[in-house]
Parts: sequence; C-alpha cells; structure tokens
Amino acid sequence: MSDKKSSSIGTPLSDVEIDITLVYSLLSNQHPNLMHLLIHLVDAGWDNVMFRLGNQLSVRLPRRKAAATLIENEQTWLPVLAGLVHQSRSHLQECIELEPAARFGG
Repeated sequence: MSDKKSSSIGTPLSDVEIDITLVYSLLSNQHPNLMHLLIHLVDAGWDNVMFRLGNQLSVRLPRRKAAATLIENEQTWLPVLAGLVHQSRSHLQECIELEPAARFGG
C-alpha cells in the first residue's frame, strides 16, 4: 500500500500544497482589491482547506481534484436551492470563482 493514500488521521493527502502564499497569489492575480485583507488558516478537512480573509470573508480551496467537482456542483445548485428557501437571503454571499493557478494544472 502506498504512503500517498492517506494521512496519519485517515484523510487523503492533498493533491497540491495549499498555503497562505497560494491564496495571496490567487487574489493578486484575480482580485487585487482584496489583497489588503489579512489571511489566516482555519482548518483543512477531507476535501477542502479553509482560510479567513479579513473579518467577513472566507476562502475555501479544494485539496484534491475530486473536490473541485463538488464545489462546482455547489456553485450550480446553491442559488437554485436558495430560491426555494422561505428565509431571508440577506446572509447569502456571492461566491467569487477564482481561476486555477498553475499549481493546480490550470
């Protein structure tokens, strides 16, 4: 069995190294208006890594190629489902889609 299958806690290893430098690089290239906001790592899970971006925003990046497809599904269906929910949508935020960086093969 290959060591590349999972981490010591059982989650799959990341397909690409995701760190604060990568987040700043993506913002620099695609949303320089957000570059002034501080970024810090929140946590990494099975599929995604979460960062705080300032006090009001967050960044979620897929750790694995398979997870990118799951995020695309969410981006497709969440607006549809939100229209069916009988609650105020004031808490829903627009999703900023970033283009893949070279480190992701994009």
